[in-house]
Amino acid sequence: MNSISPMLDRNELDEVRSVVVVASDARLRATLFNSISWFAYTVPVEDTTELERYWPGRRSMLLVHDEEDAIEKSAALMTQRGDWFPLVAVSAEATLERVVDAIRAGAVDYWRLPFDPDAVAARLPEAIGRTNAEHMRRERRARALKRISRLSPREHQVMRGLAHGYSSKEIANHLGISPRTVEIHRANVIDRLEARSSTEVVRLVTEADLD
Repeated sequence: MNSISPMLDRNELDEVRSVVVVASDARLRATLFNSISWFAYTVPVEDTTELERYWPGRRSMLLVHDEEDAIEKSAALMTQRGDWFPLVAVSAEATLERVVDAIRAGAVDYWRLPFDPDAVAARLPEAIGRTNAEHMRRERRARALKRISRLSPREHQVMRGLAHGYSSKEIANHLGISPRTVEIHRANVIDRLEARSSTEVVRLVTEADLD
């Protein structure tokens, strides 16, 4: 371990116990390995197919070379498995467009190559924080979707109307049913979602991030 390791708090180091380096170029994998292995067990893999084969455990981090669709595939694998690790994109060509595309695809940070351990020490805590926030958001979304799945198709329509702030009369006109029927569905929605009020229903819809 080199002299810059004290820059990281012990608790921050505990957040990341292993790093998986994803890069097709063998020389780049070796370079990244040497830059990262001082603070965590590091596993170099060639592509996302190999990543899936050697899927990391908890408290891991993905360091993915921004090439072709590696960022998108790595993020998709995390979604499929229900795991969400800090995914940091790396490239020598960190243009604004590439950075924006990588963040949209699921990266929490973008590190320009070459980088030194000082940069890792400074930016790792921020990457971990962003990932923790994203993990919490995804957990809330999963819980909200699970509760919403209890609703019938008609109750789902009424719920969406409530979430958009429509009155029972407006919902009734849109669905071609009576306002009284909407009120019955509204009561059922609140009951099935175990919500305390219409306000909580709106919060659940927001957390579910429904289109």
